[in-house]
Amino acid sequence: MSCLRSFVVPALLCGLGRVLHAYPGGAPAGACGSMAPQHGANPQASASPYVVAANASTFRHGEKIKVYVTSTETYRGILLQARNPNTSAIVGSWTSPPATTKAISCDSGKANAVTHGSAVDRRAADFVYTWQAPSSGAPDVVQFQATLVKTEYVFWTSIKSPMLKLDPTVVVIDTTGTGEPLSCSVFVMVAAACLGVVWHV
Repeated sequence: MSCLRSFVVPALLCGLGRVLHAYPGGAPAGACGSMAPQHGANPQASASPYVVAANASTFRHGEKIKVYVTSTETYRGILLQARNPNTSAIVGSWTSPPATTKAISCDSGKANAVTHGSAVDRRAADFVYTWQAPSSGAPDVVQFQATLVKTEYVFWTSIKSPMLKLDPTVVVIDTTGTGEPLSCSVFVMVAAACLGVVWHV
């Protein structure tokens, strides 16, 4: 019996360690800075099979941008952020995360990263992430950066999108409560109403 116990107890502890390091419910707050999964393994040195891209090359203050992960491979875990590539500061927030994912708060921000909410295989084509630029004070450029986990010990870090440039000429104002940008026509009408002028656009 003592021999059996000496084998079973270490085996159970080893299994517990694997569970603690796997984080099936999402990336822990401690991973926000390095974006490393903390699985007790090194990231893959090979080229990532995943690509991170946005539906725009520019953004405005307050604007919502769609972000995609494209690949023929599924992924089980994700940590996705928008960063200032010059300072590595996390920028903006994430709204309406897809099913089985969730927004988390890193550092002093709020909902400024997205991670998985459960350990299921996800088809890249089924998931679209929505990032919202800050209403003011955004950097001149932002870049989306992701860590993607295929299995517990197979993952890629520092997967980066092309940079998006800030368009400072228009500020997106949401008076509808939807968070969606107003059209230029509506923007002009709102401005005219504030000035007491009736314009037909």
